Amino acid sequence: MALQLRGASTWKTLRRASPSTAMRSDDPGPQAGPELVEMLGAPAPVDLLAEPAGTTPSPRSKAVRDYGRHWTPVHLDWPVRDLDAAVRRAKAAGATLDRDIQDKKWGRLAILADPFGNGFCLLEYRGRGYDEMIGGGG
Repeated sequence: MALQLRGASTWKTLRRASPSTAMRSDDPGPQAGPELVEMLGAPAPVDLLAEPAGTTPSPRSKAVRDYGRHWTPVHLDWPVRDLDAAVRRAKAAGATLDRDIQDKKWGRLAILADPFGNGFCLLEYRGRGYDEMIGGGG
């Protein structure tokens, strides 16, 4: 359960880091049980379920659960106003920084992983953000 609580802390911190994420002021925080952490306060709850490493996620899957750093087809990019502060908060909440912060044409990028090994990025835009990559007006 400790891993799930660390994961909940990481994602709750990240939700608050994004200026575009609507959070209610009455957010009760993570709700914990023996095998579940439910984070409330966003438009929909986020549930983190405790499942042992090495078990299969589905009867049709040959893959097994692995909480080390791994690739996942769902990848979240979180725009933030202050990348350095957001990285500090994420690391304090249990995330790890995969590499040094990178400068890009469109802004700055931090590649991190949550305590479950899922990768995510924090983005600090400059100018027109991603539009800087494709050129054109705007």
